Amino acid sequence: MPRRSGSQDLDNHLRQQAEQARATTPATAPARNLYEYLRSRKAELAAAVPRHLTAERLLRIAWTAIRRNPQLMQCEWSTVADAVLQCAQLGLEPGVLNRAHLVPYRNRSTGRLECQLIIGYQGYIDLVMRTGLYRTVYACAVRLGDQFDYVQTADGPQLRHVPRLVDDNGLPIRDLAPIVCCYGVAIPQAGGPAHVRVVPIAEIEAHRRRSRAAEEGPWITDYEAMALKTTIRILVKQLPITTESAIALSGAERIELGEQMDIDVDTEDVPSETPENEQQDSQAEASPTAPSDPPGLFGGERNA
Repeated sequence: MPRRSGSQDLDNHLRQQAEQARATTPATAPARNLYEYLRSRKAELAAAVPRHLTAERLLRIAWTAIRRNPQLMQCEWSTVADAVLQCAQLGLEPGVLNRAHLVPYRNRSTGRLECQLIIGYQGYIDLVMRTGLYRTVYACAVRLGDQFDYVQTADGPQLRHVPRLVDDNGLPIRDLAPIVCCYGVAIPQAGGPAHVRVVPIAEIEAHRRRSRAAEEGPWITDYEAMALKTTIRILVKQLPITTESAIALSGAERIELGEQMDIDVDTEDVPSETPENEQQDSQAEASPTAPSDPPGLFGGERNA
């Protein structure tokens, strides 16, 4: 059955409108370098960051961490952006006070460098302290030769640790003895016995071997800090915490094991940053500390 002329006119009109919209809508230019690519993901970051952090601040801090490690410039751009997005979801700032680390590692399957987020010792403590349920949370390493006693009683755990600081001749010990175990302590805000977890070095090593970055990055350069972080990870599994913190800690552990966090970002519902924050961020971008690398300096072609 032939179409009526009115329907044809409508089809032509709609087609012309679509063509006109395509002609007048500027195409998004491909990112010329890693910094531009990260900024193109700002809407996702803004949708993920908690209230105490802004997307603009996270971008600046992440870029500072990236510039300090040239290998991160060579990583797949998408993996760097995903690691920064994971920082946003956890509310952790990479490279600041051992909260989180952006670590390059080589994917054995593809042979390419990729970026992985490693949650630091202080990062895990921050996640626990945000619950408001604990007055303090910490971990310590016990080395060969230290005096260490741990007894679990009906009234709660009793722990005594005296580090060995001098040798048999009374001289300061220069070389650190091997770590034999670590322990984590969480003291409740409301009082009562402390939560204590002693972790043998064999258990810490088992956790290290399961990490994608077991043979590189902080596990090599900062072993004690990673051992303490692992101890806190194990401790928090026995702590009463809020649902929000439990989700964040679960996501952090999945990242450590090389799994992806569930990313559910609707950029249409991105909360706008406050005018005060926007003003501060604009001033920071214009300051000498803001990234100002010329286009193409870190790879003219996208390697993602």
